[in-house]
Amino acid sequence: MGTQFTDSEGRAWSVAVTVGSIVRVKKNLLVDIAQPIPIGEDAQQEIKPGDPLPLLAQLASDTLLLASVLWWIIQPQAEAHSCTEDQFLDALDGDHLKLASQAFWSEYESFFRKAGVEPVAQMIAMNREMMETGFSKMSEALKDSGESAYETITRIVDGVQEEIEKARAEQVLQTSGEKSGTVPVS
Repeated sequence: MGTQFTDSEGRAWSVAVTVGSIVRVKKNLLVDIAQPIPIGEDAQQEIKPGDPLPLLAQLASDTLLLASVLWWIIQPQAEAHSCTEDQFLDALDGDHLKLASQAFWSEYESFFRKAGVEPVAQMIAMNREMMETGFSKMSEALKDSGESAYETITRIVDGVQEEIEKARAEQVLQTSGEKSGTVPVS
C-alpha cells in the first residue's frame, strides 16, 4: 500500500516504491532509482570534485529531482483522479514536500530491505539520518553563531558530507568483507 501523505489541496497520495514505479521513473526521467549507490567496482572509485554525485546524494540534495521522482511514483493514482503533473507539483509547498519526502525515504529504504538488499537499505537509512542531523545542526548553528548564514551552512554541509563519506567507506568495507587500500578509512 505504501506510506501516505497529503498535499496542500488535501489530496491523499500513497508512495509505494515498486518495480513498476522504478521502471516509470527510469523510463520518464532516465534516472535509475534501483541504483542509489555505486555497486561493485564503481563503489571502489574515489569521488573527485566535479564528478556527479551518487543518486542517493542527488535525491537528498535536489528538491526538483525528488519532486519529479515522486510524481512518477504516484502518477497512476494521479491519472485515476484526473490530477496533472503541474497540479501535483503545485500542491507540494514546503510543508507538504517535507511530508512527501519523508514518505519517499521510508518507502525507498523499505523496498531494499524487503528485497533483501540490506546494505543499500542501510545506506538509505544513514542518508536519512545524516539529512535530519545536518538540518538540525544547521538550525542550531545559525541561531548561535556569529558567522554569516553562508559560512555556517558551508561548514555544516562539509561536516555532514565528511560523515556520509566515512559511513559510505565503512559500508563498502562491511559489504566487501575485506579492507582495501583504495577506500579511505578514518
